[in-house]
Amino acid sequence: MKSFALYVDDREIYAKEIADALEADLQPLTTSGLITRISKYDTNPANNPQPRQGPRD
Repeated sequence: MKSFALYVDDREIYAKEIADALEADLQPLTTSGLITRISKYDTNPANNPQPRQGPRD
């Protein structure tokens, strides 16, 4: 398996504190080589610039 997602309470998107705790718990698996990389994505639009909508002038 090359990639997988973690669900918390049947949700793929959850609070940063939960994501940080999961990352900390999984970190030893990256050190051992069982997991190659951990990626977290911030889904808060306020923290991610969104593409401009509408026609360009």
